[in-house]
Amino acid sequence: MDAPTHFLDIMVDGETTGTDPNGNALVQLSAVKFDFATRSVQPYTEFFDRCLKMPGNRYFEESCRTNFWGKRPHIWSQIQAKAEDPQLVMKDFVQWVGFDNPKPVRFWAKPITFDFNFIASYLRQYDIPQPFHYRWATDMNSFIRGLAGDPTVESNYVAFQGEAHNAIFDVLNQINQVFEAADKYGHR
Repeated sequence: MDAPTHFLDIMVDGETTGTDPNGNALVQLSAVKFDFATRSVQPYTEFFDRCLKMPGNRYFEESCRTNFWGKRPHIWSQIQAKAEDPQLVMKDFVQWVGFDNPKPVRFWAKPITFDFNFIASYLRQYDIPQPFHYRWATDMNSFIRGLAGDPTVESNYVAFQGEAHNAIFDVLNQINQVFEAADKYGHR
């Protein structure tokens, strides 16, 4: 089957300086468009993978600095080396998502309660229009549990490829988990 003209499913992952979407900073934002029905992914050259400088009104949660990023200095250094103006990154992200899609785009994340809220907070901060409607937000964990018909199913049963907590690898692995779960639990 040919790849669709418009990919309406978008898996998103962000790396942050804590868990408060209104106070902590989003330091890496990655997203990949895919099509659940055809199990296809957009070309690599079209992935969104950008790093953001920390705005002055946001802060680093100390436990995140020491207990999370302190154990991953290599990834943190990579993020900092590529950090750009956050307003520009968010404008480019919204443009990448687009508003002229033939149907609503579906925001996917693991979990949506984290990534959706960080993105929404940044869009509000910079007065940038929201390209996603909350009704089309899909939590990957809940989706997989629904496919399985079991609220206790773990979603991380697929072997991880790449460097964990580098958002672009997290996104690709999450898409793979969705595809594998659909095959495993008989959804076509």
